[in-house]
Amino acid sequence: MASRREFLKMAGVVTASGLLRADRVFAAVENREAFQVALRVPPVLTPLRRDGQDRYEMVMRRALRQIIPGTRTPIWSFDGAFPGPTIKATRGRAYQQRCRATGAARQP
Repeated sequence: MASRREFLKMAGVVTASGLLRADRVFAAVENREAFQVALRVPPVLTPLRRDGQDRYEMVMRRALRQIIPGTRTPIWSFDGAFPGPTIKATRGRAYQQRCRATGAARQP
Protein backbone atom coordinates (compact mmCIF):
# COMPACT_ATOMS: atom_id res chain seq x y z
CA MET A 1 0.00 0.00 0.00
CA ALA A 2 1.35 3.43 -0.98
CA SER A 3 2.01 5.98 1.71
CA ARG A 4 0.30 9.33 1.69
CA ARG A 5 3.56 11.00 0.63
CA GLU A 6 4.00 8.61 -2.32
CA PHE A 7 0.38 9.15 -3.35
CA LEU A 8 0.79 12.95 -3.33
CA LYS A 9 4.03 12.66 -5.29
CA MET A 10 2.34 10.56 -7.97
CA ALA A 11 -0.66 12.90 -8.09
CA GLY A 12 1.72 15.81 -8.69
CA VAL A 13 3.48 13.96 -11.52
CA VAL A 14 0.19 13.05 -13.21
CA THR A 15 -1.12 16.61 -12.89
CA ALA A 16 2.12 18.10 -14.25
CA SER A 17 2.15 15.74 -17.24
CA GLY A 18 -1.47 16.65 -18.02
CA LEU A 19 -0.67 20.36 -17.88
CA LEU A 20 2.31 19.91 -20.20
CA ARG A 21 0.12 18.18 -22.78
CA ALA A 22 -2.54 20.88 -22.43
CA ASP A 23 0.11 23.54 -23.08
CA ARG A 24 0.97 21.88 -26.40
CA VAL A 25 -2.67 21.81 -27.45
CA PHE A 26 -3.23 25.46 -26.49
CA ALA A 27 0.00 26.50 -28.24
CA ALA A 28 -1.15 24.82 -31.46
CA VAL A 29 -4.52 26.57 -31.32
CA GLU A 30 -3.60 29.98 -29.92
CA ASN A 31 -2.36 31.32 -33.26
CA ARG A 32 -5.75 30.74 -34.88
CA GLU A 33 -8.55 33.25 -34.76
CA ALA A 34 -11.34 32.13 -32.44
CA PHE A 35 -14.77 31.27 -33.79
CA GLN A 36 -13.82 31.17 -37.47
CA VAL A 37 -16.33 28.46 -38.25
CA ALA A 38 -20.00 28.64 -37.34
CA LEU A 39 -21.42 25.65 -35.48
CA ARG A 40 -22.95 23.30 -38.01
CA VAL A 41 -26.67 22.70 -37.51
CA PRO A 42 -27.07 18.93 -37.13
CA PRO A 43 -29.54 17.09 -39.37
CA VAL A 44 -32.94 16.00 -38.00
CA LEU A 45 -33.14 12.22 -37.62
CA THR A 46 -36.17 10.60 -39.25
CA PRO A 47 -37.92 7.89 -37.19
CA LEU A 48 -37.59 4.33 -38.54
CA ARG A 49 -41.13 3.48 -37.40
CA ARG A 50 -44.10 5.30 -35.90
CA ASP A 51 -46.18 2.50 -34.38
CA GLY A 52 -47.46 4.14 -31.22
CA GLN A 53 -44.01 5.49 -30.50
CA ASP A 54 -41.28 6.98 -32.64
CA ARG A 55 -38.31 4.64 -33.03
CA TYR A 56 -34.84 5.95 -33.85
CA GLU A 57 -31.60 4.13 -34.46
CA MET A 58 -28.10 5.60 -34.63
CA VAL A 59 -24.73 3.98 -35.20
CA MET A 60 -21.83 5.15 -33.06
CA ARG A 61 -18.51 5.19 -34.89
CA ARG A 62 -15.14 6.86 -34.90
CA ALA A 63 -14.63 9.66 -37.40
CA LEU A 64 -12.24 12.47 -38.24
CA ARG A 65 -13.84 15.91 -38.42
CA GLN A 66 -12.48 19.39 -38.92
CA ILE A 67 -13.61 21.31 -35.83
CA ILE A 68 -10.72 23.78 -35.87
CA PRO A 69 -9.79 24.92 -39.40
CA GLY A 70 -6.80 22.99 -40.71
CA THR A 71 -6.94 20.35 -37.96
CA ARG A 72 -8.69 17.00 -38.26
CA THR A 73 -9.83 15.80 -34.86
CA PRO A 74 -10.69 12.17 -34.01
CA ILE A 75 -14.20 12.05 -32.54
CA TRP A 76 -16.90 9.59 -31.52
CA SER A 77 -19.86 10.34 -33.75
CA PHE A 78 -23.44 9.23 -34.23
CA ASP A 79 -23.99 8.32 -37.89
CA GLY A 80 -20.72 10.10 -38.69
CA ALA A 81 -22.17 13.51 -37.79
CA PHE A 82 -20.69 16.17 -35.52
CA PRO A 83 -22.57 17.26 -33.59
CA GLY A 84 -24.86 14.22 -33.62
CA PRO A 85 -28.28 14.29 -35.27
CA THR A 86 -31.25 16.11 -33.73
CA ILE A 87 -34.18 14.07 -32.47
CA LYS A 88 -37.43 16.02 -32.55
CA ALA A 89 -39.80 14.65 -29.94
CA THR A 90 -43.42 15.56 -29.35
CA ARG A 91 -44.54 16.15 -25.80
CA GLY A 92 -46.70 13.27 -24.60
CA ARG A 93 -45.60 10.91 -27.41
CA ALA A 94 -43.26 8.04 -26.48
CA TYR A 95 -40.06 7.46 -28.38
CA GLN A 96 -37.36 4.82 -28.36
CA GLN A 97 -33.73 5.46 -29.22
CA ARG A 98 -31.34 2.64 -30.00
CA CYS A 99 -27.60 3.25 -30.35
CA ARG A 100 -25.40 0.61 -31.92
CA ALA A 101 -21.61 0.65 -31.91
CA THR A 102 -19.64 -0.47 -34.94
CA GLY A 103 -16.90 -3.03 -34.37
CA ALA A 104 -14.22 -0.33 -34.23
CA ALA A 105 -16.23 1.65 -31.67
CA ARG A 106 -16.76 -1.19 -29.20
CA GLN A 107 -14.72 -0.99 -26.04
CA PRO A 108 -12.99 -4.10 -24.62
